[in-house]
Amino acid sequence: METTSFTALVRAMRQAQQTYFKDRNRASLIAAKEAERAVDTALVVLPDNRPGIHVGCWYGDEGDQAARPAAIIGLPPTQDGEPVEAVLEVYEDFLNEIAPSDDALHEFILKWERYALDHYLPFDVSEDFNVVEDRWQVAVEE
Repeated sequence: METTSFTALVRAMRQAQQTYFKDRNRASLIAAKEAERAVDTALVVLPDNRPGIHVGCWYGDEGDQAARPAAIIGLPPTQDGEPVEAVLEVYEDFLNEIAPSDDALHEFILKWERYALDHYLPFDVSEDFNVVEDRWQVAVEE
């Protein structure tokens, strides 16, 4: 399998995207198919250990009792296999203080999902967020 730098892959995907949007007004099916093929080709050879964005629980530097939602970037592991993560942004409220109907948390998640999509990064949201009795809480494994 051919190896390509991540920068070259992003450049190829952006070029394909520009081609698609430029020719979209003329409804060029051929240009759309070429753009899709270029993106598919680039995605096939993307490295598995590229950086990714994760929205999950953060307990603060001192290990708070309650969690706050946070956007975290995961980088490739160090040579000794240790994961490398950095907190990008912490949501203003603790998870258990956020009403389930509060759109601000959803906007926070969507903001980081859009960021990841714009930069061709993997994105996921923790499955630990549950709503119990009209409050968010961290899921407890049983």
